[in-house]
Amino acid sequence: MGSRSLIDANILVRAVLGKRVREVIGTYAGQASFFVPETVVAEAEEHLPALVARRGGDPAKALRVLRSLCGLVEPIGNEAYYAYEAEARE
Repeated sequence: MGSRSLIDANILVRAVLGKRVREVIGTYAGQASFFVPETVVAEAEEHLPALVARRGGDPAKALRVLRSLCGLVEPIGNEAYYAYEAEARE
């Protein structure tokens, strides 16, 4: 069984804006499972365009990168995430 990691909104946004996190996800997606709560994807889709525009980037391109990353991760229901939220924060 491979490793399992939960990705939060900050990590997902960093994967879109930078190279390092995106490369880690791309490199290990076949060997590890990356889980993303459904609300995290929605939150990233909502806030990413404005964040990218403020940095002088292309919001449409950023959303395409986000959607391609979502093909490498596994969405999980919010109830599964909330059951382990306290433990994850520790």
